[in-house]
This record gives sequence, structure tokens and C-alpha cells, in this order.
Amino acid sequence: MSPLPGQTMDSLVRDLELAVSLNVHSVSTYPPMLLPYAEMYRHLRDGASKMEGMEEKMYMTIVDCIASVGYYISST
Repeated sequence: MSPLPGQTMDSLVRDLELAVSLNVHSVSTYPPMLLPYAEMYRHLRDGASKMEGMEEKMYMTIVDCIASVGYYISST
């Protein structure tokens, strides 16, 4: 999942590189599903200004990283 509290672009790339190094058949990524009663919702809501724009940046990093090693990118 991305973006998560405390997650950086470097940690995201390291996680993707680890998945690729394990020769997995596919990689699925998702933004967090924030439900108003969840603790993560309150945490992200309180720090939302710091996370602004990160979801799109991280998504594009995921696409670039995964495509660069030959995985097929599907939006479904």
C-alpha cells in the first residue's frame, strides 16, 4: 500500500526491488482504504498536508519501477 505514514520514496522502491528479486509472478499495489473509524484514517487526516500529492508520485514510481523490469502494467 502507498502512501503510508512514514513511508518514503526510497522505502517504496526498496520494497518493489525486493518483490522483483523474489521472482514473483505479479505485484499488486493499492492506496490505503481509509474508513472514518480506523486509526489510520485519523492519523492520515491529521497529517494530510504532509502527504499531499504523494499518492500520485508513489503510483508513478511504482509503474516506472515495475515496467522497467518487464512486468505488464494493468489498471484493473
